[in-house]
Amino acid sequence: MNFGYWLHLSHLLPNINTTGIHKLLNKIQTEARERITCTPWTSRLPKMAQPDLDYIAPEVQLSSYCSSHSDMYSLGMVIFAIFNNGRPLIQANHSSSTYMKQLDVVSINLINVNLKV
Repeated sequence: MNFGYWLHLSHLLPNINTTGIHKLLNKIQTEARERITCTPWTSRLPKMAQPDLDYIAPEVQLSSYCSSHSDMYSLGMVIFAIFNNGRPLIQANHSSSTYMKQLDVVSINLINVNLKV
């Protein structure tokens, strides 16, 4: 069936005009890049009050900052675990030192995984 709708590259290009919409879009993009302070995993709090190290973005654990990029990283790790029979790419077992060691070799582990899609 053809309903007469199609996607063309010219429809994806931004159009800067005199109505000021580009100022609004720039503000939205700037807010998406802003970082906020987040609590990284620490042994001083109970495990139930902690972020899960298997899915947490590296910048949250290393610098205590998160953004929408951190959320996308975590979502990607969840999707990976779904397609990897429930096993996450990083298995830190509630240990920040184990997380840091596995973070160094995560790209190597990703190559060696046989996902069932």
